[in-house]
Amino acid sequence: RGDGALDRIPVGCGPFRFAEKQTAGEIVLERFEDYHGDKAYLDRLVFSIPGKNVKQAAIEAFLDGRDTAVELTTEGNEELAAVADAQTFRRQELSFSFVAFNMNQGPFQDDRVRRAFAHAIHLDALPSIREGGRVRPNGILPPGFPGYTPDEKTLAHDLALARQLLVAAGYPEGQGLPVVVHGVANPSASDIALVEGIRDQVAEVGFEMDIRPTTWADFDTDLRRGVYQTFSLTWVADIPDPDSFFYPLFHSDGSVNYMGYHNPQVDELLDAGRRGTTDGPRIEAYREVERVLMADAPVVAINHSLSILAVRNEVRDFKTTPMGVGNLPLEYVWFAPKESAARGVSR
Repeated sequence: RGDGALDRIPVGCGPFRFAEKQTAGEIVLERFEDYHGDKAYLDRLVFSIPGKNVKQAAIEAFLDGRDTAVELTTEGNEELAAVADAQTFRRQELSFSFVAFNMNQGPFQDDRVRRAFAHAIHLDALPSIREGGRVRPNGILPPGFPGYTPDEKTLAHDLALARQLLVAAGYPEGQGLPVVVHGVANPSASDIALVEGIRDQVAEVGFEMDIRPTTWADFDTDLRRGVYQTFSLTWVADIPDPDSFFYPLFHSDGSVNYMGYHNPQVDELLDAGRRGTTDGPRIEAYREVERVLMADAPVVAINHSLSILAVRNEVRDFKTTPMGVGNLPLEYVWFAPKESAARGVSR
C-alpha cells in the first residue's frame, strides 16, 4: 500500500510473476505456477536495464554472454555481425511516433501555428524514413491496424502554406515566436538525427528549436511541469483496437494527453466508440477521429517504428509480435540442452 506500491510490487495476471527489482538495474520475473493457461517453460526471466550508455552496455552484455537477447536500435549494430551463434528478428510494430505540441500555453495553442509547423516537415526526407527502415505514416493508425485506411491524412509538405499560416497567426517569417524547447527522452543517435532533421526543416519557415535530450525521469518531470513546447513520443498499442491509440492520447480525460488537447467532437466520438458493440460503427467513429485530429494537428505523425532484437541460437521458439517488445510471448521460450540458465532481454 501507499505511494509507489505498484512500482515496488507490480500485480499482473500473466505466465510470469514479479520476483524482485535489483539495485543493479535488473528486474526478475519467475514462473507463475497458478497461471490459468499454459505454464511457462522457463523458471525465471531477468531483464537487464543499464543505467547509463544503455545501447552500448546492452550490446556488451550480449556479446560477453551475460544476456541471451538484446533489443537494438536501427543503427550502430556492427559488433553483432561477428556473432556466429545469434539471429536477428525484425518486426514492424503497431506503434505511432510523433512530435506533440504543448497546447496549454504559448503559440501552439493556435492551430495555425501547429499546422504551419506540420506543413514545414518533409517526412520522406527525414532519416528515420530514408535510412532508418521505419514506415512513413499516412495518419495515426499503423498499417494492418483495425481502422487503418491507405488514404493520405497527414498535412502535406508545403512551405508556402506554412509561411501563410504564420502570417495569419501574427508571426511573419517566425518573427515573435519564442524558441521552441523540444524534449526527447533517452535518445539514440538515430533519435537525435531525426529531431535535428525536423529542426532544420521547420527553421526554413521561422521556427527555432532548442533540442533537450534527457533521462526518462527528468523528461517525465519536465513534461508535467510544461517545460517543453514540443516533445517526441512513441506510443505502442496495448491491444489491437483503435481505442488504445486514440483515447489515452487525445480524449480530454486521456491518461497520457500531455498535449492538453481538448475537442468536444473528438471526446464524443471516442466515448461513442467505447460504448459501441459492433465493429462497423465503431471503426467509422475512429476514422472520423483520425481525420479530425490530423486537421487539428495536436501532434505531427513522424513514423511507425521497427523492433529489432538479437537472440542467441540456444534460445528456442522465440517469436516477435507487432505489439512491441513489452508483449513478447516469452512463456513458450526454452533453451537448448547445452544451456539451462535463463537470462533476460536487455532493454
